[in-house]
Amino acid sequence: MAMMDASRIISPSQLVVAANIAVTRDSKQTVAWDTVLQAASSSHLGHVMRDNAFGDDSLPGVENATIIALAVGGTVEDFQASLKEVGLETPKPISLYFNRQLTPEEIADFYKWYKLTNEEVAMSSLEEAILTRVSTKFYV
Repeated sequence: MAMMDASRIISPSQLVVAANIAVTRDSKQTVAWDTVLQAASSSHLGHVMRDNAFGDDSLPGVENATIIALAVGGTVEDFQASLKEVGLETPKPISLYFNRQLTPEEIADFYKWYKLTNEEVAMSSLEEAILTRVSTKFYV
């Protein structure tokens, strides 16, 4: 299981794109951790783990954070047991988080993290600009 900061993800589609890339790559990380790497704005593993991921030792400092837990394989019961093991509650539907309106500060953060330009976003949308960055990060 891998845990990441939900504030760094624009939509569930970003996770889908990242997971699709992760399952096709020959990586030393598990698919869940490779999905975190693929979804991030950086390709530098150290920066991704520092800025996007949570480990067991970093959970106590994130009381107010929204965490996305990614699990590949296993049962729902195994997943819930893993969450309880690190002190997290039963998960809530991801749509509750992503169906909210982004604040101007959150939008500015996405521009900064993904190094987006106004022209790039104007051509489509903030979400599509980020999805383009994520899907081409290791190929361009």
